[in-house]
Amino acid sequence: MKSWQLKKSGNENLHLIESPTPQPQTGQILVRTKAVSLNYRDKLVIEHKYPVPMLYLLVLGSDLAGKVVAVGSGVSRLKAGDQVISLFRPKWLRGVPSREAMRENLGGPLPGVFAEYVLLSEQGALVYPDYLTPAEASTLPVAAITAWVALFKHDNLKPVETVLLQGSGGVSLFALQLAVAHGARVLVTSRSQARLRA
Repeated sequence: MKSWQLKKSGNENLHLIESPTPQPQTGQILVRTKAVSLNYRDKLVIEHKYPVPMLYLLVLGSDLAGKVVAVGSGVSRLKAGDQVISLFRPKWLRGVPSREAMRENLGGPLPGVFAEYVLLSEQGALVYPDYLTPAEASTLPVAAITAWVALFKHDNLKPVETVLLQGSGGVSLFALQLAVAHGARVLVTSRSQARLRA
C-alpha cells in the first residue's frame, strides 16, 4: 500500500512510501480509504509548528472516509463493508477529554490516514449515512465536530442568540450551517468577498 509520510519537518520531506498492508489486531479495524480531507493542522504538522511532539516517519492526516475491509478479534460494533469516518481523537469518547485523549491524535503523534489502508481502533471510527459521499463524509471529523462542540457543548447556543463567525474556512462554514439550522442569527466576517457572496 502507499502512504504519505513525513521524514522530518518541511514539505520537501513529505514522501509517498510503499509498505505492506497492515492487518487488524484485537480491537482494531482495517479501513480502505475512499476520501481524505485536509486541515490547517496538517500544514502545521509538516512545518513542525503544532504544539505536540511529533514522531517522524509519520503518516499525516486525521480525516478519512472509507470502507471497513477487515476486523480484528473483539470488534463487535463494526463489520466488513461498513462505511466509516475516522475520529481525530479516538480516545475521547465523552465529556471533557482527558490529558491522554488530548495527546492521542491521528496524524501526529498517532499514525494518520493519508494512506490507502488505515488501522483504526474500533472506538476511533463511526459509520456515516449513505446520503453522504465519501468526500463529504471525510470533512466531518475535525471541521464539523469542532463547530458543533463550540456551538453546542461549550456554549449551548440558543435559537434566539447571535453568532459571530470569523473567517470562511471549514469550521466556520459548518458553524454557519449548524447555527442557521438551529435558528440562530449569524454574522460572518471574511477577507474573501467571493466567499461572503456565496
